[in-house]
Amino acid sequence: SSTDVFPIEFLDMKEKHVLLYGRDLLSGLEIDISNLRFQCEHELKSHLISMKRTYLHGQSAAIMRDALFRTFTSTLHILRNFLKLKGERREHPEGGVFADIAGEFEIDTSTFNKIAEAKEKNLRLTQKVTERLFSGFMTDLEHITRAIDRV
Repeated sequence: SSTDVFPIEFLDMKEKHVLLYGRDLLSGLEIDISNLRFQCEHELKSHLISMKRTYLHGQSAAIMRDALFRTFTSTLHILRNFLKLKGERREHPEGGVFADIAGEFEIDTSTFNKIAEAKEKNLRLTQKVTERLFSGFMTDLEHITRAIDRV
């Protein structure tokens, strides 16, 4: 009864579940993807508020880096689901989703690429680099949330 409130989670379960035994409870589950836009917008705006709070509290580079990586991963998941509203149903190869995001939201995803590389390599970033990536990601996220709000 919560597919309208949590469409991302139910879509994930429905698309990726493996039935081990018994009746498949998810196979007949109908998920109205019109609610997907609302959840995506809500989640992304919540991320933005959380990031701004972290930034304004003047956290250390390590805390900001961890918050950036965590938010980045979650944001990609949300954006992959948002692209489903646009008919995008394919699995994205590593980095492939960035091209779709760049096209859909008309942004330069170079900050996304830098964050993904730093996260993948588990780099220790200086305060200056962390703040630059953090700020760039917030700018991109603000642009994306405005675009989603217009859909």
